[in-house]
Amino acid sequence: MELSFWSCTCSDSGSGVLLKQRIPEVALFHGCTLEAWYHNVNGLITLKANPSIPAFLQQLGTTSLGPSAPASILRFESSLGKSREGIPTQSLVAQVLSLQKTGELLERVALEETPTLESGNLSGLWTLQSYVEPRYGIRILSLYSCDAQLEERSDIFSHRFRPTYEPSATTIEETGPDGPRELETPYRQAIESKTLGIVRFAR
Repeated sequence: MELSFWSCTCSDSGSGVLLKQRIPEVALFHGCTLEAWYHNVNGLITLKANPSIPAFLQQLGTTSLGPSAPASILRFESSLGKSREGIPTQSLVAQVLSLQKTGELLERVALEETPTLESGNLSGLWTLQSYVEPRYGIRILSLYSCDAQLEERSDIFSHRFRPTYEPSATTIEETGPDGPRELETPYRQAIESKTLGIVRFAR
């Protein structure tokens, strides 16, 4: 669900109604096929017309600080039959890639060679998103739920960005001693509002 979430943020009904939300550049792949490219136009989420792998890589290059600097975040589901390097079977794996590593990965995909990584391969659904450091140095996770009585709830946590989003890290889901922390009230209210806006748009 997390990988296919992006399709819920962009209307395909032809209504012309777009979600107001700033996002990084996001490319959605299925195996070696680039299925969609989600991006921002004037703060609204839209689908890129005629997406291509060279164009996406070029876009990442415009914001990267160099070949060895972080350029993208790769997300995919581990397909291993057993735990390896601390990654449980069928877990969502996320890795920060430099611009050079991103280019090497997309070059193989363009040649229709399914990349095989230490924690699985990219034969299924996976995404690449541009690497953007947040203004306040934190990563925020908002978990939405709605029970049988239609009572809505949003559990919101934050992590420091730097210790977990490093190119050398195995996965950005490994937070070590920097566990989740609750946000202060003003930030929490803003995130709750954004979360509800996305959910109601997707409905």
